[in-house]
Amino acid sequence: MSGPPALSVVVATTGRQTWRRTVDSLRNSAAAGQAATEILLVWQAPDHPPVSAELRVLDVIPVSLSYARNCGLAESQGDFVAFVDDDEVVEEGYVRGVLRAFATSPHPEAIFGAVLPLDGNGVPYCMTEGEQREIFRGRRAPWRVGTGGNMAFRRSALVRAAGFDVHMGVASPGRSGEDTEIILRFLRSGSTVVFDPDVVVRHPKKTEAEALASRQPYGFGTGRLARRNRDVKVAAQYSSSLALAFLAAQRTGSARRRLETWKTLQGFAVGVLAPGRWMSPVRILDRMPQETGRLLPAELAPLPVRFAGQPHFRFRAGGRVLHVHDHPDPALLQAYELRERLRGQGLAGVPRLHGARMDRNALWVVEDFVAGRPPRLGTAEQWLPSVSRWALQLSCHQGSPIGESPMWPKQRERVLGHIAPGLRKTVARALDDVAACPSTAVHGSLHRRNVLLTGEGFRVGGWEHAQSGGLPGQDLLLLHASARSGQPDARLLAAVVLDPGHPLGVDLQAAGLPGEVRMAGVLAASALWAAREAAAAAALGSRTGSSSFTFGPLLERLARTLA
Repeated sequence: MSGPPALSVVVATTGRQTWRRTVDSLRNSAAAGQAATEILLVWQAPDHPPVSAELRVLDVIPVSLSYARNCGLAESQGDFVAFVDDDEVVEEGYVRGVLRAFATSPHPEAIFGAVLPLDGNGVPYCMTEGEQREIFRGRRAPWRVGTGGNMAFRRSALVRAAGFDVHMGVASPGRSGEDTEIILRFLRSGSTVVFDPDVVVRHPKKTEAEALASRQPYGFGTGRLARRNRDVKVAAQYSSSLALAFLAAQRTGSARRRLETWKTLQGFAVGVLAPGRWMSPVRILDRMPQETGRLLPAELAPLPVRFAGQPHFRFRAGGRVLHVHDHPDPALLQAYELRERLRGQGLAGVPRLHGARMDRNALWVVEDFVAGRPPRLGTAEQWLPSVSRWALQLSCHQGSPIGESPMWPKQRERVLGHIAPGLRKTVARALDDVAACPSTAVHGSLHRRNVLLTGEGFRVGGWEHAQSGGLPGQDLLLLHASARSGQPDARLLAAVVLDPGHPLGVDLQAAGLPGEVRMAGVLAASALWAAREAAAAAALGSRTGSSSFTFGPLLERLARTLA
């Protein structure tokens, strides 16, 4: 393939050998369509991925189907990106059909095609609603549009939508429904979605037992979708469609269809009613390096998943915790190394790091487990003074001016790219004003939630954003802004700037932020937090329909107050 591809096709696989047949059919279709086509195989198997000069292989830990598809999306280079399953075969006209569908009026943002049987025995994989091209907009029932086994998007539109919801789909807490969820989001946003029967893939038929077993997860996924979006209309539409399907099965005397509908309804009810909690998947431990395993003294128990732009999986083994980060930012390993260096220099409150190892694009970290709890609101007077002194001790590790750091230009550009356009001029001026301040070691996320109170005092967790060339005083500002409220305390931060004798202002001076640039420092720190949250919210897989960013409104308010 020379030049950028016209189409990227993502095939996520857990290693079953049918992927070879899928890839071969895609190559044949690309040749028949005479279109430059990029094939990305997202490899989630325990063994090492295949090596091929004609195939892009992305090695990722086995999290879920949605996560794998987002990894493929992130690496895709075509203007259009399609997704097919690793047991499907695309027809010869598939690539030509996808590109023609996007070029045809009304130039849709998403295309869903037909999934027909590959063989002659068993039950079809899915039922196609019609044989005619159909345009969908607005409040249409998303499950009537198409299925995830044959879908394609304008890449820019799917990236803008933050990709697939990682809480939905096979091997996720939602079990299925990532395709229905993305259709719902596109329709609700006003996008045009088209079903095109000329875009055809073929899927093996199921046995009756397999078809029946699939119905409960499908129903559960739609129920979870309705719950996550608090969408009563979706719940009512789906319940109504199941009731009509059950009555139709009654009229025709089809016991199989009646039982399948009943199982779907059961799954839907559980998905709507049951609270969801995403625990770290134990299947990723098949990839754990032996050296890391030897650092863990007991059997691993999964802990809840943290997902804020990048996946973070945790397991407890006795008095230690295993952290797993897939395809981490290089700065993450540097943050862990800085933390251990600070602990070795005598900084108290830092859990011991036993090992950090990169292996197959994943970072495996073992540290001490801290049996503590974050401080409760209303108790700041009991713990805030001691943690503030700790933050001052951390900021004593000072270096050259921030503006001389090789990371500063990139960080400045990233901040300005993630905040509201109307604030960029003010924030840019603030960033330039603090550039002459000495850089300091910073925790980077010293929020009340990362302070863990123990019987012996406190420990500090959440070191993922630690850096040696940080903004002086930013840890103190975030700590005080989060200490007494569930939302950042804009009034306190404004008072620090407007009152020359404010106690926190004195500490900021000691931390390396002189009074003449205190306002710039507060604005710069708020912009750093707001930009980080905006980037996490826009990252592929982030939860949709969430409330406004915590620090975005804070930055706007401070900019108005301090102008």
